Amino acid sequence: MKNWVIIGGGIQGITLASYLLAKKGVPIEQLSIIDPHEEPLAMWKHCTKQVGMSYLRSPSIHHLQPEPFGLEAFAKKKNLYKQQAFVPPYDRPKLSLFNEHCEHLIKDHQIKQSWVQGRVNGLKKNTDYWMIQLESGEVIASRHVVLAIGVGEQPIWPDFAYSLKEEGAKIEHIFDQTKCITSEEDRVLVAGGGISGVQTALKLSNELKNPVTLLTRHPFRVKQFDSHPGWLGPKYMRHFLKKKSYDQRRSLIKQARNRGSLPAELRTMLRRAESEDLVQSIVNEIAETYYDGRIHLTFQDGTSWYGDKVILATGFHPNPPGMDWLTQTIEEEHLTCHTCGYPIVDDHTLEWSENLFVLGALAELSLGPVARNISGARRGAERIIAAHSS
Repeated sequence: MKNWVIIGGGIQGITLASYLLAKKGVPIEQLSIIDPHEEPLAMWKHCTKQVGMSYLRSPSIHHLQPEPFGLEAFAKKKNLYKQQAFVPPYDRPKLSLFNEHCEHLIKDHQIKQSWVQGRVNGLKKNTDYWMIQLESGEVIASRHVVLAIGVGEQPIWPDFAYSLKEEGAKIEHIFDQTKCITSEEDRVLVAGGGISGVQTALKLSNELKNPVTLLTRHPFRVKQFDSHPGWLGPKYMRHFLKKKSYDQRRSLIKQARNRGSLPAELRTMLRRAESEDLVQSIVNEIAETYYDGRIHLTFQDGTSWYGDKVILATGFHPNPPGMDWLTQTIEEEHLTCHTCGYPIVDDHTLEWSENLFVLGALAELSLGPVARNISGARRGAERIIAAHSS
């Protein structure tokens, strides 16, 4: 019998594990983290590498360690400040530093001792504990369960992409769990005008001989963060939590998110690449496609593009993650969900049912638009450990 089981070993799950171990003193033997990947933060590392991220979008105080200035203290201890460890605005950390700090926490807390590689396919209540069923047939019992499931396995594939894929065209999503491989001779189009699409286009522009085409449906939206900084503290959250209507909360979340946006410094880098003919940006939408060994796209204004490969940077589906197996638990345990499918939980504890908690995307109706971010992981972890004993 475990005391705590966290389902999901990404940013959300490892943040909570760090808080439980460091602030609540939960023995590592009483904790299990279940995740389909071989090691913690596997999807985070894969996705950030795929797009060629150099620096995080979030500030230095957003990391996985409970102490707010833990990342800065780690950089000082390692004498990394001289290596452009942080950049303005908001002292955003270098990805390599952030990852090194994560590995330090994982090693320091011996988190890999709690790691269980596998996929959950069932969750049942048994009197005063929960039974977690894995696809392998293994069953793990725990007093507390936290659902920290990410949306990383829900990439959006537009309709045009499906049809081209079926015809044999080389098309893939940047966040597919396979590595995107391109030849330096390829003519490549990146579909998506947000931060991931622009990062991907800039990365490829340094690898390919031909200019990269970047297709966006809307003019570039320059925003420093993916929601207003007021959501990081009580300024906007007080108003949000006063809303008892979950329709209104969902509306506020939708309005607050700067979807498809990018920070100013990335827009400057893109302009430079455009001026050097490394990237050609197109604001348009696809009207027709066909494949004859090469991909042909016709846009709504009648212009066209042809090439060898399309890489999608079209984000993730907004659907709640984990519903392929959670639906049965919801029905059997009479768990409450909003019409959008997301859990309705206690705002103060993130408890969905007795000793069953949510974190990350599944907690956004209580944590607001930052729920899926590092800051949301910290906010959620603080609520869970503040309200419940280890």
